[in-house]
Amino acid sequence: MPEPTPKHFAIVRSTVCDVCRRRRRRCDGRAPACGSCTKGKMGNRCTYGVEPCRPNVKSLQDRITELEKNIRLLEDGQSVASTPSNESEPWHRQPIQIWTPLQTTNLRDDVRKWLGETPLPKPRTPQNRHIPGPLDVPSSLRDPLVGFMRQEDVPMNIRDHLIDAFIRNRWLWLGVHVPRFRDAYNHPPSHPESIHPALLDAMCMIGCLHSRSVFHIYAPLFYQKLQASLLQNLSHSHKFHDFIRASFLLGRYCLVKKRLLQGQHHISTTARFAIACGFHKLDSFDLGSYSTAGLLPPPKDAIDLGERIRTFWAIWCADSIASMVLKSPAAIPHDGSVTTMWPCEYKYYENGQARHGLNNNLASLYNPVPVPGPLVADVYENAYAFNAKSYAVHRRIHTLVESSRNGAEITPEEIDENMRAATSLLHAIEIYWERSYTPARCRDPYLNGYNISLALANSFARSCLIMLYNLLMEKDPGYHAKRLDLARSMLKLARDVCATRTLHLLLWIPWMSAYEVLARELAQLTTEGDTTGAAATQHQIELFYKALKTLPDAVTFQTDWQRQNLNWMTYVLPSSSGTASDSEALAFSALS
Repeated sequence: MPEPTPKHFAIVRSTVCDVCRRRRRRCDGRAPACGSCTKGKMGNRCTYGVEPCRPNVKSLQDRITELEKNIRLLEDGQSVASTPSNESEPWHRQPIQIWTPLQTTNLRDDVRKWLGETPLPKPRTPQNRHIPGPLDVPSSLRDPLVGFMRQEDVPMNIRDHLIDAFIRNRWLWLGVHVPRFRDAYNHPPSHPESIHPALLDAMCMIGCLHSRSVFHIYAPLFYQKLQASLLQNLSHSHKFHDFIRASFLLGRYCLVKKRLLQGQHHISTTARFAIACGFHKLDSFDLGSYSTAGLLPPPKDAIDLGERIRTFWAIWCADSIASMVLKSPAAIPHDGSVTTMWPCEYKYYENGQARHGLNNNLASLYNPVPVPGPLVADVYENAYAFNAKSYAVHRRIHTLVESSRNGAEITPEEIDENMRAATSLLHAIEIYWERSYTPARCRDPYLNGYNISLALANSFARSCLIMLYNLLMEKDPGYHAKRLDLARSMLKLARDVCATRTLHLLLWIPWMSAYEVLARELAQLTTEGDTTGAAATQHQIELFYKALKTLPDAVTFQTDWQRQNLNWMTYVLPSSSGTASDSEALAFSALS
């Protein structure tokens, strides 16, 4: 039985029949059959298309009037009232329903009562069962970058901008060999030397934080994209180094966003995976000595080896600081199992000078080896190595102090061993500081990260001695003057660092140890009635407080958690007879 002809349909006013339009030939538009179809003996196939009747002019004018009214209401800052829809009306005649963020129809009645609002009546019809969300807008008004996040590759013009932002600030996150990275970045994704998308997503995520444009709001989107791409990275065994670096940047991002437990979890997981890949045993420049049966292939050359060494020590430092702040066990042990060489600048890996140096490691801090020549001093005595060494000594002394607080007996041999390591390290840093930390180098933007690493090493080395003097003061009050002189030298260092703008957020930890010494000295002088000494010490504390207030300006991305933690700081601490590691506890409580 043939289907009934639909009502309200009319012949389209066209001069071309369906057959001629499909064959792209001339048509005279005659009815019932055109000339071309008649000549080709296809008159019975000659038809003309049909379409529904167009709405009349009156309905279109009413629609235009309604849209203009809605536009005027939006320009006045009002919300358009949504009227109940009539399912019998065509879609083009129904009024537009615009969702505004100020509506709270999805709040529960008790929450609305707490806010002082009248509870909404329950809907009687299923028409309002769907509450529109923030993205329920026409596709032409949606952010196109949100759709790009679902794709495998981000548009090149956006990705290039974010990668450049990361490269400019790489010293704050992870040191990479820029020329080699640029070469690999230009390779197509199918190339074996290309960079895995997980590392690119991580760099774009960090680049969003440093971007001065609107891209900083897209960091959470790259965060979600990075978590998915990390799972895909595990299928490429030859790119495990990219996986380690991407996962490390994910942990650092969580720490910056004040997700301390989540960030420490990512960093500790990354540290364990790096150990499984053999990053803690990079102790030779003989590339043939590395096993080919491991998770990661042996280094291709000295630059590749240098990148792995720099990556390991970045993870090691972050793991040490995170474990001290959160008072949790470190993922990388501080024992003889770590034999990786100290890091140095990439130029020494390129020209081969790093190969001829003395391959020192963690064991050399407490069993020093004589330096055979000036070349080794120029290669292995650098800001990156000093930074890692100061973190290592600080971590060991902090563990010693915590053991003392828990009632453990500290032997004189342990104190002497750590005292020699901290003193020799600070002496080497001060010599290198006088030679390298010059005003001209501080003004060089390309050396900003290098100078910041050197300032961190100098500050942490002084903090190590302050913690040891706190332990020794309980038995020998003569260390009181040494501790006070060291705190004042830390103040001078802080003023120099602030003057050259070589700041870093982690300077908060060592500077707080000196701040606490001066605060206790002020309390003691006030108790003794020494007004002259108290006034001088209070002036020093005020200068230190100004230096601490400049630390939130050290970063180029938006964050305010450091400023919030300045509220609890006072000139006189609550207790003047605290334990040996009160300075560290105060600093860590501020960070956590």
